[in-house]
Amino acid sequence: MEQNLSTSLLEATTAMEARTATTSSFDFERDKPGLLSDELTKTLYVTNFVILNCLICCFGLVSNALNMAVYRKQGLREASNVSFFGLSVSDFCMLVFQLWMGVIEIPRLVTSSDLGVFLSELTYVIGRPQRSALVRTSVWITVFITLQRCACVVKPLKVKALFTLRRTRIFIVACALFFMLNSIPLYLGLDIGNKFIPKTNTSRLGVIKKAPTILSGTTVFTSMFFQLFSLCAIVLSNIVLLCAMRQRRYRLRHLVSGLSDQGAFEMSSRVGAEAAVPPADVAAFNRWKKDKKMNKMVLLLSSLQLVSFTPSAIAFMVSLLEPKITPTGRYKNVFDTVWGFVVVLEALNASINIVWYYSMSSRYKSTINEMFGWGTGPAARSGGGHGRKVGGRE
Repeated sequence: MEQNLSTSLLEATTAMEARTATTSSFDFERDKPGLLSDELTKTLYVTNFVILNCLICCFGLVSNALNMAVYRKQGLREASNVSFFGLSVSDFCMLVFQLWMGVIEIPRLVTSSDLGVFLSELTYVIGRPQRSALVRTSVWITVFITLQRCACVVKPLKVKALFTLRRTRIFIVACALFFMLNSIPLYLGLDIGNKFIPKTNTSRLGVIKKAPTILSGTTVFTSMFFQLFSLCAIVLSNIVLLCAMRQRRYRLRHLVSGLSDQGAFEMSSRVGAEAAVPPADVAAFNRWKKDKKMNKMVLLLSSLQLVSFTPSAIAFMVSLLEPKITPTGRYKNVFDTVWGFVVVLEALNASINIVWYYSMSSRYKSTINEMFGWGTGPAARSGGGHGRKVGGRE
């Protein structure tokens, strides 16, 4: 009973990441027929995991490097800047490993007999565990950023005391270290050695599966727990932030309306709607408008993180509960195809943050424009204070 449980756990551990249908790693015998043909699976997998994945990763590496440069230029003396900088670093490193995994899955490299090594198998040691750890690190940094914005709305006077620069740095480093260390037991069930190939009467370097261990099972349960817990944390933090934004808008509308002798202070829930604001309330209106844009950007980032992370969590749970949907099960082709889409979705989520930063943060936009010399002509210089930082970070 215990041996069967350990074997199932090791299968689930292996199922945490997708692998190609064209390699001969981890020898297995699969009951046929499956739901998808081998030819269709190979086509979908190469299209998603090799072509789309590599293109998205290349774009993501450039965009995250640019994000790091922008927040570095703005200064890492603010907790919010450190959080976004840490998220960019985590996404950048994750994309490095994912690009490496996509490149070595190129069919010509996979089937080449001149290399003397199963390249795709080596990713089970260098690539897949690190990528998974960094994905979870990014999720928890996003949760931290969302909670930070909740505190800005609910307790604006105490946010600097709650989310200090030191605590922010410690949290980011601790998340990365924890998830990296949590993946170490995976190595205990694998070994690198020569594997004999009867068809060619040769041997190639590859990964050899050892007997299941208790630690490998612990890693599976820990990963499963933190996947589910992180999903719940994102949902709850988004709900709290939405409720806090509505409460603050209600209080601010009545406060400004009471202070003004010239009329009611009208605020439309429509994005970009302008209202007639008395001069005495311009500062309050600008502060509310800037906080609203920042909060909406954080909500968008966390929602996208939730959308991209949910499929992988579901796929992992299904692989854990159904042994046939694993790299060595009857529905191996379904497993490969689903994970081909999942990793592309996660890569896309880690790559497009620059779009939201640039379109929703005036401080980020002004910094990047300054770095590239955009908008520095005579018209821009005569435009007064447009694009400058006003008040706090936006």
